[in-house]
Amino acid sequence: MQKSLLVNKFLAFLTLLLLVGVQPIDAQVSEDFFTSGNFKLEQKDYKGAIRDYTKAVLAEPNNPDIYFNRAYAKSMLADYVGAVQDYSKSIAIFPTMPNAYYNRGIEKGHMKDYKGAVQDHTTALQQDPENADIYFSRGLAKSAMNDHIGALQDFNRTISINSETINIYFNRGIEKAYLKDYQGAILDFDKAINDDNNNADIYFNRAIAKNGLKDYNAAIVDFNKALSIQPNNADLYFNRGVTKSYLNDPAAAIKDYNKAIELNPNTQNAYFNRGIENGRLKDYRGALLDYNRAIDRDPSNADIYFNRGIVKNYLSDKQGALQDFNKAIALNPNTQNAYFNRGILRRELNDYPGAIQDYTKAIEQDGNNADIYFNRGLAKSYSLNHAAAIQDFNKAIEMSPSNEDLYLSRGVSKSAIKDYAGAIKDFSKSIELNPKTQNAYFNRGVAKSFLNDHMSAIKDFDLAIAQTPGYADIYVSRAVSKTAIHDTTGAIQDYSKSLELNPQNANAYFNRGLGKANLKDFAGAIQDFNKGIALNPNNADLYFNRAIIKNQQKDLYGAMADFDKAVSLNPGLQNLLFNRGLLKVTLKDYPAAMNDFNRAIQQNPNEADIYYNRALLKSLMKQNSLAIVDFNKSIELNPANANAYVSRGILKAQIRDFQSANKDFNKAIEIDKGNAEAYFQRGLAKFNLIDKTGACVDLSLARDLGHPNAAAQMEKRCKP
Repeated sequence: MQKSLLVNKFLAFLTLLLLVGVQPIDAQVSEDFFTSGNFKLEQKDYKGAIRDYTKAVLAEPNNPDIYFNRAYAKSMLADYVGAVQDYSKSIAIFPTMPNAYYNRGIEKGHMKDYKGAVQDHTTALQQDPENADIYFSRGLAKSAMNDHIGALQDFNRTISINSETINIYFNRGIEKAYLKDYQGAILDFDKAINDDNNNADIYFNRAIAKNGLKDYNAAIVDFNKALSIQPNNADLYFNRGVTKSYLNDPAAAIKDYNKAIELNPNTQNAYFNRGIENGRLKDYRGALLDYNRAIDRDPSNADIYFNRGIVKNYLSDKQGALQDFNKAIALNPNTQNAYFNRGILRRELNDYPGAIQDYTKAIEQDGNNADIYFNRGLAKSYSLNHAAAIQDFNKAIEMSPSNEDLYLSRGVSKSAIKDYAGAIKDFSKSIELNPKTQNAYFNRGVAKSFLNDHMSAIKDFDLAIAQTPGYADIYVSRAVSKTAIHDTTGAIQDYSKSLELNPQNANAYFNRGLGKANLKDFAGAIQDFNKGIALNPNNADLYFNRAIIKNQQKDLYGAMADFDKAVSLNPGLQNLLFNRGLLKVTLKDYPAAMNDFNRAIQQNPNEADIYYNRALLKSLMKQNSLAIVDFNKSIELNPANANAYVSRGILKAQIRDFQSANKDFNKAIEIDKGNAEAYFQRGLAKFNLIDKTGACVDLSLARDLGHPNAAAQMEKRCKP
């Protein structure tokens, strides 16, 4: 959270060196009025003095001293414009009058015409180069113009001429503090205190110089001393509050800000700084109220909107936070961290393009900040632009090579582009830098599982669980790897643990159901699929797999209802239409089965099993020639399917193409020498090819391999 700068109260004392002219006056009338005016001036009757000087001017309009003294009287009444006019008249009459330039410079200073003041003081010094007071006043004017080097030079010259000049060490200390010579400033303030140890302003400014040296405890002592002299000074409480904030004592800082506001509700930055301390204490609502008040008093301060935006974000008012960041940037596009923080907020709002734009702008302002590249990389990663994300992570790692989070995030992006080996290196580096890096073991395990290094992946998941035993996803991932090494029981245990931690995970029920099905626990599998469907009724996989189990359990119509539901949710799900087609064949709904097989082939025209089963269906529907075409396609796609040759051979035998049928049976036996049906069908074909001996040998082999009809055929056709 951004903190306000310390508000320095450097007080400069403007001293007027006003010389009342006492030169003889030629005209008696003028002299009388001039003398009367001087008397009234001494009595502080400035209005009366001005009236008398004006009468003297009327009698003697070319006397510079009358204008000079009238200017003094006007200055005492804060008529600085009138004073400048009279000093100018005096100078016009008598140009070599250094005090007139000096005093006119002072009046210009009152009018904030500091450049004009410096010019007049410089002219005065040309006429009176050893006058310490003029150097002092010119130094004050230069300070007001933020020419602190020039001011310091003038104060040094003042001291070299007259080290007793009032307030000289105090004001020189102020300039040194502005120039960050805090040690030199403190030495000057020490001298000023030796001259005047009851001046709260000197203690105040010495405290600020001590803050510059980070000697906060010593600064507090000076603030306390100043407050003992001026107990109702709001600025003192405010600055002491800032110092207590530097000492990480937000509660004490707030007490001082409260007192400053009590004494002066318009104390600059008091509400703003109190808002910061409330934020540090996590009193975000209190902080919000303070920032609101600060904005009421200073509606053009970008920093306040920026800090209020941060507080609103903590209060989950993300849209309000976004509006405040927008306002801060509109008021001051260079507000520190505004683009960066707005980028973070936009990323949280899933506005990744907007976040990337903000991070890019922040990089333009600060191209050496690893955090900005890191966060832009995250936004690109969330936008699935992982290649660009990796470039940003690379840049951030160049700047901050010991940041474990950078390697972790780069590893995640490398995994996303399937550079699992590179990802594993990054995860390993993250672990090397910080073995407790959250999710590093987990992500490394996932990457290893993609490389089928499941044993090593399981070890990483074990370590991840030891670090974060309450993270359900780790158990799910370990279960996947255990399934891959055929530890189905262990996988089920892990899915169960993940569901204990997160009972709303439909996929965990789904996968545990698959595991139970593999262990023939079909009732348990259906229970898990039921729970998964209750959590996610639009998941086609759950209905599909429940249908498979129901089919195996002979709940054919229940299976069909699940297949139908799955098709309504996702007709493109792999093998769905094919399996529903098979069930429809079982239910003898051949036209509907044919429709499913046709659609399945449209989705996956290179799947041999679909052509094979459609061929079987066509043979059932007495479409033998069309069935042979499908068997041909199935064999083309999968020439290792012995049953396809057997089935095609049977159809060829039915159309009395025994030679071709025999070739198919030969091919089937070549592929699968234990295929009883192939021997049986070849034996029948050989009878038709007048090869009784060969036929009986094949039937004998079919009988020995367990074919149910081979013995009867031998009894009938192989007797001597």
